[in-house]
Amino acid sequence: MTHKVFKSSIVVMVSFFFINSAANESIKNADSIYTLANPIFHFAVENKQIKIKGKNSYLNQDLNHIIQNPEVHIKALNSLIDINSLEAKYNKRLKIIEFQDSVKLVASAHDDDMKLETEELSLDLDKENITSNSKVFASLNNLTVNSIGIDLMQQEEGFEAKFHKGNFQLDYQGSVHKGYADEIVILVKTNKLIMKGEAYFNQDGFIIESDLLHYDLEENKIIKSINSKIQNST
Repeated sequence: MTHKVFKSSIVVMVSFFFINSAANESIKNADSIYTLANPIFHFAVENKQIKIKGKNSYLNQDLNHIIQNPEVHIKALNSLIDINSLEAKYNKRLKIIEFQDSVKLVASAHDDDMKLETEELSLDLDKENITSNSKVFASLNNLTVNSIGIDLMQQEEGFEAKFHKGNFQLDYQGSVHKGYADEIVILVKTNKLIMKGEAYFNQDGFIIESDLLHYDLEENKIIKSINSKIQNST
């Protein structure tokens, strides 16, 4: 196998990042790997600008782009998302980037930063969403969430995060509120926390169980509940 290394950085300005068709044909017809040192890729998807850089990048035998130590920057109108991991795989045909090993994400909007850690994360460029089916730990201001998976949508006015089978802890003025639900949704634009499906919320001994709960993070109060049972343990 021949192993060709290009030592200079490159910048690719295209709609979807790729290495030219001549290189693809070369790899298809020969048992070789083309490695790019310190690559930088730029491309656009509708109203988003995406920048990817890494330690090195190469095409594997399936013609997927394998990037070592990737750093991804996604800029929308009023929000930013940064992702890094030990490795990422880009599938040009499916337009999906898969991040693996020690994945860290920071989503910023309206002066709020949500930080997320997991072991795998997938970015779908067609659907414009970020997903994970692995254990996720996330924090936003005084709120922390542990869950099994997440769906994150970057929008022009912020982002929406949906956590699956999650539990959370909210620190508010010396008090600790805890809860869990089948789905926990964070709406950054409206500063709301939504709990769906077997929702449980303990607010200083005031316990509410419900099919659906809406909680205002700024006002520190429940603003909506459906089919609720309430008890006070204080």
